[in-house]
Amino acid sequence: MLKALLLSIIILVTSIKGIDNNKIRYGSISSYVKGQTVTVIDSQKVYLQTTPYKTIIKDKVQKGSARYVQLMEEATTLYKNALAKAGHKLIIESSGVDDSLHKTTDITQEAINLL
Repeated sequence: MLKALLLSIIILVTSIKGIDNNKIRYGSISSYVKGQTVTVIDSQKVYLQTTPYKTIIKDKVQKGSARYVQLMEEATTLYKNALAKAGHKLIIESSGVDDSLHKTTDITQEAINLL
């Protein structure tokens, strides 16, 4: 019970109105500075450009199979490396930011270029 209460308090303290903490793809919400432009990404578009994901589609690899898992791990590694190379402290899935409350900049194409 105490653990759950403490976790709830931590989540409330580290929450920013209009930003979904569950949609953080790189970095930490603690690096957010009020008023800053929020960096967003469309992860699906990035994954679609990775060679492992293209193989899944082309070969119709069965979801849940060992080959699927291996290819998704490879695609995820490429994705995460691209986000790290992009050099932004905080990257959030585009659907995780209320753009009526925050100015945003989309780095989807930048991440694709870094694959």
